[in-house]
Amino acid sequence: MMVTLKKILNNKNKIVANLMNLVTLYKTTTGEIMPDEIIEDFHENSRSNPSKIRIYNNVKVWHQYSVIEKYNILSIHSFVNSWDLREHVKNKLFRNYLCIDIKGYACSIDTPFSKNNYYHLFIESIPRLWFLRNSFFLDKIITLLLPYKRNEKLELLFKAFNKNIEIKYLPEFIRAKCEYYIELPFLSKSPDDFDLNSGAYFPESYRVWFKNHFGSILRAELPKIKPFRKIYISRQDASVRKFTNDEEISDVLLRRYDIETVIPGKLSLNEQAELFHNSYFIISPHGAGLTNLIWCQNKGGALLEIFSSKLVSSYRGFELHAKRLNFFYDSITLNGSTRNENVVVNTDLLCEKIDVMLDKLDQNSQLNQ
Repeated sequence: MMVTLKKILNNKNKIVANLMNLVTLYKTTTGEIMPDEIIEDFHENSRSNPSKIRIYNNVKVWHQYSVIEKYNILSIHSFVNSWDLREHVKNKLFRNYLCIDIKGYACSIDTPFSKNNYYHLFIESIPRLWFLRNSFFLDKIITLLLPYKRNEKLELLFKAFNKNIEIKYLPEFIRAKCEYYIELPFLSKSPDDFDLNSGAYFPESYRVWFKNHFGSILRAELPKIKPFRKIYISRQDASVRKFTNDEEISDVLLRRYDIETVIPGKLSLNEQAELFHNSYFIISPHGAGLTNLIWCQNKGGALLEIFSSKLVSSYRGFELHAKRLNFFYDSITLNGSTRNENVVVNTDLLCEKIDVMLDKLDQNSQLNQ
């Protein structure tokens, strides 16, 4: 009994000591840690402003946030800022006192938003690995730190960027002390010639490479045939931003235009890739389902995006994707009073928009004959 009590007290003292250390760390939550090396990497639309790949020596990494720590400073070079860090980490930070050693080179790609979100994973997180194609890394074994186990197909995507990647899954409340940590920038950005609020844009060269390369890895059927499907993306499996008259919408679209309703969340990754690859007319609420525009063919088409309120209509990343695909683009903004409100769609207005867009597609088809 005495041994057990002593052990409990010792553990309690260790926890208290670690809590005190982290309280000190938390009070100095932001700062600048100077990298030991910087590699400039050029890619499309950034020739005058190259991306910076920073390499740090002997730092501790909060892998689930891509945040590094050294000298009691948390250095943040991602979408996470100090306010986000407080919101996402404050309840967990004080338990994150365990640390393991990672030898050689390591990197991480996650943000607080990407863990279970299809959009953030495919648009923000995975593209960061594009920078590992830099010749500096080709002869080095790189440990990719991930905060939880993902499915096997996503693991194939991670490894495909660089054959030297070794994946290491770490429990949530573990930090990694890295001999060399590669801080990968974000590839997704809005180019200078688009005055739109978007972090969803990345170079076309990346999109083409991603689609061609991963289409074969996923064994998705992506033949070079003329797209033939017209689809309506339903969010009925989502918890927010749903259309309360979704059944009415599906019925009208099927009867009047032969537009099929699909729920991407119920499809496999292969099926989503094939669906969008073979679709040329897409109607969708603003949401993660439109991430699949990366699979579309660059042969022209149309996208009608429906925003639930003005609060979300400023996010124009999918408009950028559509225009890059030579798609006609139009949108409807509904009268929701909050960002995630469920709303009603006026089907008469919806049909008016569809008629105009189908006419444009028909005219364009006649011009190309």
